Amino acid sequence: MWQQKVVFMKTVLSLLFVVLLAGSAAAQQEPLNRTIEKELKKHGDRSFVISTLDKPNEITHGRLTYSGISVELAKDRNPLQLFNPWAADDRSGYENLHLDPINGRPSGLNLFSIRF
Repeated sequence: MWQQKVVFMKTVLSLLFVVLLAGSAAAQQEPLNRTIEKELKKHGDRSFVISTLDKPNEITHGRLTYSGISVELAKDRNPLQLFNPWAADDRSGYENLHLDPINGRPSGLNLFSIRF
């Protein structure tokens, strides 16, 4: 009987956490597009060049950014070269490495992540 209560409480707490996480994501600051529009209106006729470089391990779709090893595998034309240590490319190998925020040491690999 008490095991059912524990499972129920864990389920309720997990759902509450998901709802709070979604609520905090919805309450984010002003989007970048509006900020850029305000700056363009403020400066009038002047022309601006805004460019962003695509990272090999990221895909941006609207306000969401997907990144990680799985995204890089899907995006690369020759995914086996990602495992080749002698491949001639300009990647450092640290793009998909998760570093411990306290001591800066590697603590894992980023297989798939979503930023919003």
